[in-house]
Amino acid sequence: MARKPASTHYRNELQNNILTEAYKLFMKYGIRAVKMDEIAHNLGISKRTLYEIYSNKEDVVLESLKLHVETSKRHLYARISNTDDSMDILTEFFKIRFNEIKETNPCFFDDIRMYPRVLEFFEQNRNEHKAQTYEFFRKGQEQGYFMGGLTFDIITDISDTITDVFFTKYVKKPYPLKDILQVMMIFCVRSICTIKGIERLDKTLLSENQQ
Repeated sequence: MARKPASTHYRNELQNNILTEAYKLFMKYGIRAVKMDEIAHNLGISKRTLYEIYSNKEDVVLESLKLHVETSKRHLYARISNTDDSMDILTEFFKIRFNEIKETNPCFFDDIRMYPRVLEFFEQNRNEHKAQTYEFFRKGQEQGYFMGGLTFDIITDISDTITDVFFTKYVKKPYPLKDILQVMMIFCVRSICTIKGIERLDKTLLSENQQ
């Protein structure tokens, strides 16, 4: 948990800078390879100052990921604010993910598993958004993109399992993460699409990411 320094503009700005810089380093090198000294050095602050705000590395990892998740949400909402088309929303979501994963060191996904509180955060975040995901799926069915007669809970359980398998097994193999994400999308999303949904998905997203 972040410590509570004096509530000043400088401290708040420094806290945000620490989390932003740490996240960039974690993405580039993996979490295990990044030391607290390196984060402090890159920001031009002392390690003591860093530890006055975050008492340990797991706090930095957890809070940097929380900040990134919230930033990504705002980015997505800004891009879909003028549409209620499910395939438009799905396309923008995966475009953001494709862009992010191109800059990610595969070690990052393996290193995350060393931090129980981080795993708990991801599980909690997944559960909190389950109702929102269901509403998206239901609307996609109404718009003719997803097949009817499918049980949402089974779909999400299988998708979660596939995601876990890919990011525990395949990140250690010599495949580009972008290609792994594309295959995951085919298994988890394209497989439940109607012909209309498949045609739209292939045209707006899959073909673009094959270039």
